[in-house]
Amino acid sequence: MLHKSRTLSQLPVATLLAGILLLSGCASLQQGSMGTGSAQEYARSGDHVAASRAYLDLAVNAEGAQRQRYLIFAAGELYLANDLVDAERVLEEAGNNIA
Repeated sequence: MLHKSRTLSQLPVATLLAGILLLSGCASLQQGSMGTGSAQEYARSGDHVAASRAYLDLAVNAEGAQRQRYLIFAAGELYLANDLVDAERVLEEAGNNIA
């Protein structure tokens, strides 16, 4: 029973992240933004921790919707790095800034 409730509590986070990752493939980053290339390259090479750090660095200097995108991308990379605790923390930060 403990296993079942633990799995159910992870389901919303996993579902949300799956949706985010799906949408992130459709949503474009501003192609002219400095630094997104390195984050994307880290992600493509499978270095999800470095990609999350790069997106978090970009979020520091971004505002509004662009900042939220970077936070969501960072959370997705943390999820892929199997760091669910930090992925959830970053998603909460992004959610707290939604207007």
